[in-house]
Amino acid sequence: MGAWIRDGKVWKIVTSLSKTKLERLIKNHEQRGWKMVGEIKPHSRGYGCLMTTGGVKRNGPS
Repeated sequence: MGAWIRDGKVWKIVTSLSKTKLERLIKNHEQRGWKMVGEIKPHSRGYGCLMTTGGVKRNGPS
């Protein structure tokens, strides 16, 4: 899984081959502070959803 930073938040697409496994991955991410954005959709050969964090703290001046 790749991730990117935009508007001070980390974004990534979480994917899995089955909805059951994806729902488990979403729960695990939510326990670590991630939030699901949108809904679960078909993705490639399985399912996926967009997730984001609350924000990114940067060290030093921008």
